Amino acid sequence: MKGFLALMAGIAVLAVIALGIGPKSDRICNSEAEAYEFAKTTINRGLIAPSEAQWPKHSEATILKTDEGECRYKIFGHLDAQNGFGAMIRRDYFIEIDYKKESGRWELIKLER
Repeated sequence: MKGFLALMAGIAVLAVIALGIGPKSDRICNSEAEAYEFAKTTINRGLIAPSEAQWPKHSEATILKTDEGECRYKIFGHLDAQNGFGAMIRRDYFIEIDYKKESGRWELIKLER
């Protein structure tokens, strides 16, 4: 009887974990806003003054969910960022990213600035 109860408790814990992971992963995978935020974070890493960067709303970027992967996005857009002399310059970018549900992480596929 104790073995059966332990088995049922283990199954319940696994069900809770699976239900907790699945919907969140699906929400992130299907969210243009989540993809855009990861793109901004990734691009900011290469800027001289990331805190000074001015990003438009995600609705102003072209965000395409592709059929190349379950959670793959291609994003085309622009931002205003400081150059080496401190002047604000508009920069265009293209980034391709993929969300890996198994690990719960975004992966950079390609970045062009």
